Amino acid sequence: MQVRRTNLQKENKVTAGDAFKLKSSDAIIPRLYGLPKVHKDAIPLRPIVSFIGSATYNLSREIARIIKPLVGKSAHHVRNAEDFVNEIRNLSINQDEIMASFDVVSLFTKIAVELALDVLLHRLELWADISSHTKWSIQDICQGIKGSQCSRQWLSQPKNWGGQNV
Repeated sequence: MQVRRTNLQKENKVTAGDAFKLKSSDAIIPRLYGLPKVHKDAIPLRPIVSFIGSATYNLSREIARIIKPLVGKSAHHVRNAEDFVNEIRNLSINQDEIMASFDVVSLFTKIAVELALDVLLHRLELWADISSHTKWSIQDICQGIKGSQCSRQWLSQPKNWGGQNV
């Protein structure tokens, strides 16, 4: 990580100040805690992992800033429940069609990381004016994402949380 940060600085892709921000000092391990699901029987916990202050936190924040303009550009993007209601309010359903709603369990933990990275890479390659938003190349962004994933590797393994696999 240190070598890559130094290379970005040497290639004038980050300023000395930004390179310092990307450096991790006094990093802490990610914290795991649970939020109760009060709407469910036996009130199970929803596991939350906070990476604030972790070794890869600043790198992850910078990458999030870089790719933020790509968020919400899909025709299938819904910001929240109110946005969804507004989208379907005037939707016409034919007689031979059914509208269905599904309860998704562990949505984000079920998405294959490699698939998500492939989709992001494709979106980055289609981003015509990426150079006006960042000096980082697509390769720099992908390497940064892979570097930031190092502290998240343990999340890909199934965990038992309050008697439930998550």
